[in-house]
Amino acid sequence: CLSQSLLKFSTYDLSLTEVIWRLTDRGETTIDIGANIGYITSLMSMKVGEVGKVYCFEPNPEVYEELSINVRNWQNQKYRNIYPQKIALSNYSGNAVLNLTPQNRGEVFIDKNQSISEIENRTTDACVVSLERLDKFLEKEQNYIGVLKIDVEGHEMEVLQGAGELIYKHNIRDILFEEHHGYPSSVTQFLEENG
Repeated sequence: CLSQSLLKFSTYDLSLTEVIWRLTDRGETTIDIGANIGYITSLMSMKVGEVGKVYCFEPNPEVYEELSINVRNWQNQKYRNIYPQKIALSNYSGNAVLNLTPQNRGEVFIDKNQSISEIENRTTDACVVSLERLDKFLEKEQNYIGVLKIDVEGHEMEVLQGAGELIYKHNIRDILFEEHHGYPSSVTQFLEENG
């Protein structure tokens, strides 16, 4: 679990931590999709510095509250470059069902097979979340993205499709993502086909 690892070792996923630290440059815009409580967000924030920006996305309401507390604490310590968003990124704008897993809050996922009307009376194991395309979210900025990190439990392809304009224009330098399938996959194929 992320929180326990941070308490015990002050780090989590050493390989990802080092890769994020090495790839992120001062002054650039970075994006953390599936931010959880903000561990990777905080690394990006420290590395991009005061002139950079970090957008972090976390749709799980309970986890987003903890992320917001962490961001406020970091802002009080001079890291005012973080912009948290309580939405899920996907390949369309709208709403979707987020299945919650109380045993491991980092394993929540967008349930593509469940309609919003099916969960109306359920309160503990699912919720409705807002979806947005990354292209649409950034349309007013259209900044070059230095590092894009994606950890969305099987929803990676939809997130990348929603960032299609940025990808097609090569406006994202580095993309790091968690893959649940071996290579090659639809995600790796999509990225390779788009350079």
